[in-house]
Amino acid sequence: MALREGARDVAARRVRAILVACVSLASVLPAGCTTQGVAVDAVTHSVSLAQDPSPRNALATSPAQVAILPAVAPSQPGLAPLTNMALMRAIERTVPGATVVPAAVVAGRINDSGLGTAWHELATEYVTGGVLDRERLARVGKAARVRWVLMPMLGNLWTYSNNRLNVLGLVVNWTVSTTVDVSLQAWDVETGQVAWASTGSCTIEAEVVLNARASLNRALETAFAQMVADLAKGRSRSVERATLPASEVVDPGEVPAQSEPASGRSTPSPDEATNHPAAESATPPARNANP
Repeated sequence: MALREGARDVAARRVRAILVACVSLASVLPAGCTTQGVAVDAVTHSVSLAQDPSPRNALATSPAQVAILPAVAPSQPGLAPLTNMALMRAIERTVPGATVVPAAVVAGRINDSGLGTAWHELATEYVTGGVLDRERLARVGKAARVRWVLMPMLGNLWTYSNNRLNVLGLVVNWTVSTTVDVSLQAWDVETGQVAWASTGSCTIEAEVVLNARASLNRALETAFAQMVADLAKGRSRSVERATLPASEVVDPGEVPAQSEPASGRSTPSPDEATNHPAAESATPPARNANP
């Protein structure tokens, strides 16, 4: 009899534990197993080295005068195509009527001109030395049919995950973050000079319930959108800090990166960058993330 009562007590405690777990799980699943918010933190520093002519005024010309070179990603070689696509999306969202030639088109033109080996050597030397050889750069620029080329690089990528809620051995809530460091340079293929350069960093952090993530696409595109806006507006620095609710996140690959940042103040000129550094902002009012 005592054994039966003990077994019933154990069973009752287990039932209570399951009920408590169900209540706890319901309280953290109000949005149907999606992110409860995405925090965006992006900072860029840019410098213009050529005043006239400048790639700043050539992003939307016809015919095209600017092209994207195939990206390099020394620490993550397999992510070079993803980096190219993120930069192109950032340009399309930031510069109305942009005519920049995509990296995939440039790669095809390089191959058509028989410059595949020359480009590989040029890209390898750039990774190790930071210089695009003038002679080979001129040949690549001629094949791409433009005056300026954008050279993107994914420098580093970090991901982090931290469990926040464990119910009966099932992790249902945790924090994930993705951080990228990227650089972007505009080279004049006729002179072999760097006309403009920028470095940027972006962290995407999400409070995750079961099946969402902090998108690498989002981090890359946010950083590049800020950098391209720096180029187009002649800015020397920009900062974007915001927390977007799940309702504003239209697509895992989309970001609130526009010619004007979704939040934060961006420096419109080098002089203002010195006198009025960009500062953090509060969470922006609810609005659609699409440009």
